[in-house]
Amino acid sequence: MDTAPFSLAHSNQTNWQPACDECLQQLGQNKNANLAFIYLTDGFAKDLGKILRYLKAQSPIKHWVGSVGAAVNCTNTEYYDQAAMVMMLTDFPEDSFTVFNHAENQPHLLKDDDPYGMSARIALVHGDPRNGQMPELLQQLPEQLGNGYLIGGLSSSEQNYYYQIADDICEGQLSGVVFDESIQIATGITQGCSPIGQPHVLTECDSHMAISIDNRPALDVFKEDIGIVLPVIFLRVFLSREVIQVII
Repeated sequence: MDTAPFSLAHSNQTNWQPACDECLQQLGQNKNANLAFIYLTDGFAKDLGKILRYLKAQSPIKHWVGSVGAAVNCTNTEYYDQAAMVMMLTDFPEDSFTVFNHAENQPHLLKDDDPYGMSARIALVHGDPRNGQMPELLQQLPEQLGNGYLIGGLSSSEQNYYYQIADDICEGQLSGVVFDESIQIATGITQGCSPIGQPHVLTECDSHMAISIDNRPALDVFKEDIGIVLPVIFLRVFLSREVIQVII
């Protein structure tokens, strides 16, 4: 199996244009690249339109995919609470992938030449957490792909910049890139979660902070659900890292 070459670059320059220039310099001349992934922190989010236009003007790459995150990381480096961007370029056959914005078009859906969805298709997706229908959209997309498998995550921001990139800037829905069965991708899980207790209703919140659940203090409900085991595990982890923590 042939593997596509990937070029990686990152920068935490204070201003967006020097950051773009530094990334482009690190990437060098990759004349065959036709797909770019770009992720930015909040510090650059408000300038995303300028950044994307500048990168398109400086590069022949046709397709761009990415999003905003509260933090971004790459090989041995993590950027948090500062302006930063990470870029990755690669070269795939033009007919092997499709960039999509779920709000405007659906070329990523089942192919006409595969009416029964027999071929596996992997989609790298970015979702807007403000969309209340996101769980349903994520459940529907694999079926719409025919035989789909999703990787990716939700856009995140501490300043309400939930922008995504799907060739152009978009927000509010799902966006990303779908690969056809000719592209073989190795995936891994970096984080996950499991439900604790029964479903509850969030009855009061302040921005992202839960105030009351089921019309009761949120902390009381949380304590009842996690029991005694999880706090003990957390305490052991904190102590093993020699970090003093007070767990209520």
